[in-house]
Amino acid sequence: MTHGVSQYRKLVEETLVLRMRWQLDHFMPKEEFESKIRALRMRMVNLWRRLSEGERAMLGDLKQDSLATVLREEHFGVSASGSPRLAATENQAPEDSRTTSRFIVIEGLDGSGKTTQFKRLSAAMPHALTTCEPTSREFGRVIRRTLRGEPGAPSPLSLPWAFAADRADHLVSVVEPALVEGRDVICDRYLPSSLAYQSLTLPLERVWALNRSFRVPDVTFWLDVPAEVAAERIGMRGGTVEIYDALDRLKQVNEAYHTIFRFLEGEGWRIEKIDGSGDADEVQDRMWVNPKQFGLEQGVIP
Repeated sequence: MTHGVSQYRKLVEETLVLRMRWQLDHFMPKEEFESKIRALRMRMVNLWRRLSEGERAMLGDLKQDSLATVLREEHFGVSASGSPRLAATENQAPEDSRTTSRFIVIEGLDGSGKTTQFKRLSAAMPHALTTCEPTSREFGRVIRRTLRGEPGAPSPLSLPWAFAADRADHLVSVVEPALVEGRDVICDRYLPSSLAYQSLTLPLERVWALNRSFRVPDVTFWLDVPAEVAAERIGMRGGTVEIYDALDRLKQVNEAYHTIFRFLEGEGWRIEKIDGSGDADEVQDRMWVNPKQFGLEQGVIP
């Protein structure tokens, strides 16, 4: 790795850390934050222009450097050739990725059947990247320890910030690189889960403030079931019980889901509410009424 490539990567990492910190706690005034971002952007543009074609290829072509590619193209208005261009808006990917790939999210209570439908859709779209939140990455592993109530795990009160950090890392390291490559992404849980679950311990407006700048999915499928149905299914499947699986908590989360999806629709999100009652085939029939929205033809639906 040349000195120029190393310096460019350091600028990318410095910018990412600054953005993540500001998204999590707004530790400086917005005007100061934007000024710092502009200064870093100009340093990146000027450095990029001095790099050789070989150095640019090291940054733009290697899989392990997709972080630099995504940040350069998504946030800082530098095209693959190094010329400045208008950056995408904060919640959007570049135009080419929006037209060639889709970010699909499946949401619902534990026990709603969302993971079953996630697996079925993933099987029908083998080209797509499948992922979930919390992730299996560093932040996600900490979150899962808390959800399982493991001794020594962080307090549940820390979850709003932990989920936001996991989501920022997930988008930059997993979701955005796949979309830029033209792949569809199917995600089991995303931002709505944070709003529904974490708003039980932190005011909704504060949870929204931690998450509002993150990417908006192209479509979010919400599998809606009564809390009693979800609790019955959780009991039947067995396995590890998490802190939100008790019936009274499921009822609270279910009410929160109804509130936050009305809110997100007002923010321009495309929400498809699906009746999650009945068996998996019945739910799939309701969800896949229009298979072309998944890039599928009628004949390929399992």
